[in-house]
Amino acid sequence: VLISVRTWNDDTKNHLKTFNLQKWMLSIGFTLVVWAVSAYLIGQFTNDPRPVYDGMAFAISLTGGIVCFL
Repeated sequence: VLISVRTWNDDTKNHLKTFNLQKWMLSIGFTLVVWAVSAYLIGQFTNDPRPVYDGMAFAISLTGGIVCFL
């Protein structure tokens, strides 16, 4: 996104995604639920010494991917 800023035209700013309070709460709640579930599953089914951090990375990546795709 930062590299393409120079190529933005006047209409690009009208198509940027914005979040209101409801969307922020939904995405934060979704991230926390995915974090808890993935940390638990990683801890149960792998030999990972830090499942909480890996679960957090997965949850943030998944939420970011969904937000960018939609």
